[in-house]
Amino acid sequence: MQPPVTIPPIVTNRNPLYGAPNAPVTQKYRPLEGIQLTRGRDIPLCTGLLAFRRKLISDAGMLPAPLGLMAPDWPDMIAK
Repeated sequence: MQPPVTIPPIVTNRNPLYGAPNAPVTQKYRPLEGIQLTRGRDIPLCTGLLAFRRKLISDAGMLPAPLGLMAPDWPDMIAK
């Protein structure tokens, strides 16, 4: 399965805090901001990308796979 060949651009801006040495942790995984999706055009594109990604992961034998939440001290986590 191949991803779409022609992908229309999605309007967005660069997040100026992304990658900054003292940026808050909330910016760590946000390279873009102000993402503007166009309902008729971008929703099918995003749905197709998600379906493609899921197929890749599934074909690699990673789905279904159990997920585990790791914590250094479960009793302390539960108490909080």
